[in-house]
Amino acid sequence: MIAEAIFNYADRWPDKTAIVHNGGALFYRDFSRWIARARGFLVRRGFVGEGYALVATGNLVEFWICSLALRSLGFTTLQVASSTAIGVIAPGSRCIVVTIEPSGWPGLAQICEEKGLELVRMTLADERELDLGRGPSVGRTGGHLLSTSGTTGDYKLVLMSSDTDTVFLRRKTEVIGMNQETVLAAFNFPAWTAVGYRWAASPWRVGGTVVLDQRSDVHLALRQPGLTHAVMVPSVLEQVLAAPEGAIPYNDKIQVSVGGGAMTDRQVAQVKERISPRLFNLLASTEGGVIAHTPIHTVTDMRSHSLVADRLVEIVDEHHHPLPQGEVGRVRIGVHGLVSGYLNNEKATAECFRDGFFYPGDLASILPDGRFALQGRVSDILNIGGFKVSPFPLEQRLAEQLGVTACVFAALSDNGQEELHIVLETDTALVREKVTSLLRDEARVVSAVKVHFVKRLARNDMGKIVRREVRQQVLAPADGAKVP
Repeated sequence: MIAEAIFNYADRWPDKTAIVHNGGALFYRDFSRWIARARGFLVRRGFVGEGYALVATGNLVEFWICSLALRSLGFTTLQVASSTAIGVIAPGSRCIVVTIEPSGWPGLAQICEEKGLELVRMTLADERELDLGRGPSVGRTGGHLLSTSGTTGDYKLVLMSSDTDTVFLRRKTEVIGMNQETVLAAFNFPAWTAVGYRWAASPWRVGGTVVLDQRSDVHLALRQPGLTHAVMVPSVLEQVLAAPEGAIPYNDKIQVSVGGGAMTDRQVAQVKERISPRLFNLLASTEGGVIAHTPIHTVTDMRSHSLVADRLVEIVDEHHHPLPQGEVGRVRIGVHGLVSGYLNNEKATAECFRDGFFYPGDLASILPDGRFALQGRVSDILNIGGFKVSPFPLEQRLAEQLGVTACVFAALSDNGQEELHIVLETDTALVREKVTSLLRDEARVVSAVKVHFVKRLARNDMGKIVRREVRQQVLAPADGAKVP
């Protein structure tokens, strides 16, 4: 579906920009020709049919050229951005490793030989083009594999088929209002992430332009002329806001959408002051796609979400029965006919998918005004002295009142009592009396609360906090400050 859209717009508007990569433009005409050259290279060397192809490149334009050519010939692709990721497909599956010369990694051939994988080095400069619709018959168009964020355990693979792409990309273009005039900054997210794959490809569905910027100064993407949209996660937003004053042009026409976690009050204020007043909070998952896109007029709008109209989202009890408005329960998202499980992972599939629904592990409630309020995660619920406590409300209050990001967990002390640990991301220790005052109510159910100050909380590649790694980060040294 993605390749067909690109070739279609190459015929209609050949000189329209499809990609701006690190400041350089690639027109639809040239984008389609590079894909056609890659198809010609693969077909002439017999690489046609079902199987997996690991696209070994960190260059996002090279990835899209390789992936779309491979998918048109029946392969299912996965971007691997380092040699350590080679070999993630289950043994026994047909799998090749593809790279574009001369940008292959040192030692790639040896790694492939050790793992028994065929390495395909593509050289496209003088290759004859093979357009879509020409070449050998392919029984089924291939797909692309996304990897989950890994915040709750091992990374899991989610298959995006051509049919799934059609639905997920349509929803994205409709949710944020894309059209052929769209110029969307998708920054430098790798294509094994949902944001790096779906947001990059969404503008091509409607003939728009995507800005992929892999330079170290990430704020440069926001200097693209004609920019209409920008999509990022809080960690990327923080890098953008670290740019010097005046480095980001203020533009009240740009729509800024931030997902993958909550923004701090400070970040909300700075976006509106330095970038654009048009700020939105995205709520989405790799498996379920976008379920909410909430306009942020004031910081209080960050506390709940506006569900998009055509998504089936329910709050259910432990028996999977829908709960009435106002009650806290597990979230489930309708994904029937789209995503049914994880690749080669029956255990995780059984835990997260049931009867056409995906269970992301979140707790939430529906407010009287119909908005959706998250209440933490099932796996993060703390059992302290017999009390079931979600860390999420406390983390929110700490963020609101202290202006820092917080992570809360429980652990046994040396005397076997449960202790609450508060980890605050800040360069300087906050006034301890203020922290103590905020924690007084929570401290009544535990023997003690310990507060830790770290310069950076442990995060995954998408910038999401990994709670189990935060535990390791602060419990190794006994550096907690006890709060009575």
